[in-house]
Amino acid sequence: MSNTKKLISLLLVICFSVSSMQIPVYAKDNKSNSGNVEKNTNASVVKNQKSKKITKELTNERTENSKKFQKEDGSFEVDQYNSAIHYQDGGQWKDIDNTLEESKDKDDDGNNVLENKQNNIKVKISKNSSSKKLVQMKKR
Repeated sequence: MSNTKKLISLLLVICFSVSSMQIPVYAKDNKSNSGNVEKNTNASVVKNQKSKKITKELTNERTENSKKFQKEDGSFEVDQYNSAIHYQDGGQWKDIDNTLEESKDKDDDGNNVLENKQNNIKVKISKNSSSKKLVQMKKR
């Protein structure tokens, strides 16, 4: 039994290690005139010899887990993430901001709460540890 547990533990450690590795991926955009598209997973910056400055984000090209930028030379860079960085609100992809801030709302016990700034899931955390509901989550 002990050997089985060790084997499972080892396999889990290997799986977690491999899944957390940053792997740069390059792709070519057939629709663009320049044909130069750089794509990175985990938003890791891949430096190449001809790296150009980003001039703007193309917000209409956003997806739940990617951003697309235009560079000064007309090429594009796509930053791809393993988890959601945007949520949809009114047909537009907006940045997720889970920074906690003081809320005007109170919990069920009348205690002050902290809540995340911007997301489609509202998280409220009671500032009083004796509150009946320490954490509340509600999907918009």
